[in-house]
Amino acid sequence: MAAEPAHSLSRHAMYLKFEHDGEANSGGVGPNRGAASAVADGSRLRSKASGFIQARLSRAKPAPVCRNGMRRMTCCVETPFVVWNENRNGLTSSTASRLPAALASVGSGGNSMILRKLKSTRDNVVVRLAAIAAGLFISGAAALAEGAGEGHAVPGQMGLQRGTTPIAHEMHWFHDQLLLPIITVVCLFVLALLVWVALKYNEKAHPVPSRTTHNSLLEVAWTIVPVLILVVIAIPSFRLLTRQLVLPDADITMKVTGKQWYWTYEYPQDQGGGFSFDSLLKPDADLKPGDIRLLAVDNEAVVPVGKTIRVQVTAADVIHSFVVQSFGSRIDAVPGRLNETWFKPEKEGVYYGQCSKLCGKDHAFMPIAFRVVSEQEYAAWLADAKKKFASTDNSPVAVAAADGAH
Repeated sequence: MAAEPAHSLSRHAMYLKFEHDGEANSGGVGPNRGAASAVADGSRLRSKASGFIQARLSRAKPAPVCRNGMRRMTCCVETPFVVWNENRNGLTSSTASRLPAALASVGSGGNSMILRKLKSTRDNVVVRLAAIAAGLFISGAAALAEGAGEGHAVPGQMGLQRGTTPIAHEMHWFHDQLLLPIITVVCLFVLALLVWVALKYNEKAHPVPSRTTHNSLLEVAWTIVPVLILVVIAIPSFRLLTRQLVLPDADITMKVTGKQWYWTYEYPQDQGGGFSFDSLLKPDADLKPGDIRLLAVDNEAVVPVGKTIRVQVTAADVIHSFVVQSFGSRIDAVPGRLNETWFKPEKEGVYYGQCSKLCGKDHAFMPIAFRVVSEQEYAAWLADAKKKFASTDNSPVAVAAADGAH
């Protein structure tokens, strides 16, 4: 008859060990009886276990085996416990001589199975990542094509809004032509290093690990290279900041005041203005064809194309932020402080922005709208705006007569 697998034998050995431990806990065997008695009990237990296993080997029935030569469903789980129990209890049998070969078979089979699984998983991940990248590329190209809308973002758009001022063009160049390539190269380089290390220095390919702790040349390189990258980024960055903050001679100066939750625009009298008006979000019921919900306003600020516009920005209550993405303009509106920015629109159209500070419950509902028109249209709008937004603040002030005056 075929010998009983080692797994069943290990369980019987464990039962005997539990019996021995039970006797020890009950006081029959243990340190209280002395060292000589404990040795005798151990010898008796080993003899009893050996006889029991030999009897089981002589009458064991064949058991289903897997390709590793061990009992099916439990071979890869119980084999380590067989070795542990037989070594710990000092048991010897004909089965023990077969354990090394069985363990080697299990190890090689398990490793090959794991490698096949990893390769399959890797192939699936690569295919999925390639599909995701292709989908993102296609959708991104479509979104960028749709993003050709002037002055506002469109659904699904990726990237910055199309610029219409010299500052906006320089900002886009800085982001698209300098920062993105550097970020892409750095990310791909780091990814390549990780893959190379994982493949070349894993336990199978590199069983004896290196004891290298430092490398002077490498340490100098990974210090100097990031500094050089930052210098390359800093030079155009400082130039762009300087152009944003140093205001050129302006053709038109206007004042913008942020309030909860709308904007007030003032045109100076010495430049053909002398009026101010409030610009509030247009309700949904008043929207007309072509209006953009949550961006359209009741009164748009109007400026001429090709002229340098200086904008003085402040606030009347809390901190707001004046932002028009297509102009490349962003500056905080702070109560009691007059900040300045500028833009020079190159194309006619309507350009939208929003407050970008958390300024209260209706922060999301105080848009900015600038309409860029020709000089002739601007002159005509000024004439109409003087009548429409005429102020009565300059009317004489009536003073009440004193009591008893006649």
